[in-house]
Amino acid sequence: VSTGSDIIIVGRGLFAKGRDAKVEGERYRKAGWEAYLRRCGQQN
Repeated sequence: VSTGSDIIIVGRGLFAKGRDAKVEGERYRKAGWEAYLRRCGQQN
């Protein structure tokens, strides 16, 4: 873990009561992709 991770574990944050799974999924996808680009040195 000290060198980073290429996997995002999503659970209750996506399917919690009162949350829109589609909206939350998009939020996680975007955050994960941006983190990946930063890690690869390809910041937008």
